[in-house]
Amino acid sequence: MSELIAKAMSKLNSAKIDGLQKKQNWVNVIDFGAKCDGITDDTQAFKDAIASANNGLVAGTQIWKRVIYIPSNMLIKSPEKIQVDASTIAFHGNSRANSNIIFTEKTGGLLFTRSNGNPLFELEIKNIRLDGSGVTDTLLTVNKFANLYFTDVFFTGWSNDGYAMDLNTGSLIYFDKLTIDGGTPTDVTNTYTKSGIRLNEVSFIECSSFNSWNLKRLFNLITPCYNLLYKDSWTEYVKCIVEVNPSSNSFLNNKITLQGGTFTNGADMTDYSIVNYVTTSSHNLYGNQINLLNTQFYFKSTNTLLNNSFININNMASGSNMYINIDNANINGWNFDAGEYFANLNANVGTLAGYIAVLKYSLRVSGMVVPLSTCSNYGEICNLAMGQNYAFPTFRTGVKFGDVAGNEGRIYYSSGQFYANDSSATSYTLAKGKTGTLTYNGDGTSTTKTITHGLSSVPTFFQVTPSSADAGTAGIKFVTADATNLTITFNTAPLSGTSNVKLTWKAEL
Repeated sequence: MSELIAKAMSKLNSAKIDGLQKKQNWVNVIDFGAKCDGITDDTQAFKDAIASANNGLVAGTQIWKRVIYIPSNMLIKSPEKIQVDASTIAFHGNSRANSNIIFTEKTGGLLFTRSNGNPLFELEIKNIRLDGSGVTDTLLTVNKFANLYFTDVFFTGWSNDGYAMDLNTGSLIYFDKLTIDGGTPTDVTNTYTKSGIRLNEVSFIECSSFNSWNLKRLFNLITPCYNLLYKDSWTEYVKCIVEVNPSSNSFLNNKITLQGGTFTNGADMTDYSIVNYVTTSSHNLYGNQINLLNTQFYFKSTNTLLNNSFININNMASGSNMYINIDNANINGWNFDAGEYFANLNANVGTLAGYIAVLKYSLRVSGMVVPLSTCSNYGEICNLAMGQNYAFPTFRTGVKFGDVAGNEGRIYYSSGQFYANDSSATSYTLAKGKTGTLTYNGDGTSTTKTITHGLSSVPTFFQVTPSSADAGTAGIKFVTADATNLTITFNTAPLSGTSNVKLTWKAEL
């Protein structure tokens, strides 16, 4: 019995020690003399708090992250960037509406870097507003890192041709509920000068619920990012969403995905683009990929496109190839005038390893000022000034232009270009596809269900996935197809219920 009591007391004491360590892990800048009133210079108190939280506390194999707490408005009047020389550290506030770090000097901001050359690990910033009202270059810089977590952070106020963030040499970046505000331009032509995020030697970045506006460019890639995922976000008045400025001739296996977002440019703007590669004929772009998935673009028809293209890759070296995948994207307000392209895909020299541009499932252009049926000359889908030895783009399923029946247009191929809606040209056959959802009442008995796919013949590709709990529990054993239906066979009969079985399906010729 005494042994059991001893073990219980040991566990209790361990829990108390762990709780004490976690409590001691928090460093409040107020305890170091900060006033956090938005008036008093809190620079020294901020530096002292950072020095106190230099590294995480170690308890056995557990490293506790040291947290610097910013309760309210903290004013920083430092002629140099505040350096954070720490490994496992976090900055927390109450909320980004109340917990502001205000930098007033032109060379100010935050610099996260280790003096011993080691990487930062598990850097976290949460519920804070970074206001660089006096900063002229970059507001926040991180050098050599592994694992960044930014949640509910607001960047604003830096000026000139600078960045909100400059991230160098690392991987695994997770941003959630960020806002980057470049500020309203003072000139009538909306000349945006500020940039969002510079990425150099960063292999993975995932952004969700991200708001950004009034920027020259949102992302600037210097080296390939093997996964740049920007999803479920709102972007407004940003001239270029992703700009690629290769630092070397080999820019391989770069992947950009814009998913589930809304991009709008309602102001007067020149040289707008979704993705722009600032490349020359010496740049090898082998394995590069651009994905636009379930994304909406709202474009002012009087605006001009960069190089007359939404996606611009204007120069590629021998050995390059490029993949452009579009699944359910809508561009609203583009007139699709003569000499304009959805994608400018251009290689100047040498023999290419391969070249594939895939418009997959659905690209819809709507809200045109001039319907296609009244136009006499239409812009190209892709500009293919490729030189030699390349594969033509493949268009799979619907590419739709216009707003009403009869004005949608169609794709045709002529003289090395793909165009829209001209009955005199040779038609380029499009593979057609259908998607949909089926919701029905489970009866606890039936193990099969049919879906009418609406295609003209037997689909060459089809897929059905469960989209409700009862459908998932029943499990799909296999799916077959004929010229009329998809037939689903479940492992077990879905449970009885009202509208409790939901299936999502896709079929293509």
